Amino acid sequence: MTSANVVEYDIKDKSGKIIARHRQNVMCKRDTRKLMALENPDKLWIYAWGYDEEEEIWEGDGQRLDKWLAKNKNEIS
Repeated sequence: MTSANVVEYDIKDKSGKIIARHRQNVMCKRDTRKLMALENPDKLWIYAWGYDEEEEIWEGDGQRLDKWLAKNKNEIS
C-alpha cells in the first residue's frame, strides 16, 4: 500500500483552525461516523489532501462538511 491510496482530510472552522482530521484508504469502505458526530457541520469546512504516486502532495478545494457528508455516505455500520 502506498500513501497514494490514502486521502487525508482537515476539518476547519470558519477561522481556518483545524478542529478534526480524518483519513480514508481508497481501498476500504468509507467510515464517516466520527465526522457525522461533529457539531454544526454546516459551519465547518472539509479539505482533502494527500500524496500521488510520485509522493508529490496534492490539495483539493474545500467544501462545507454537511454537503460533503451528504455526498459521501458512511459505508460502515
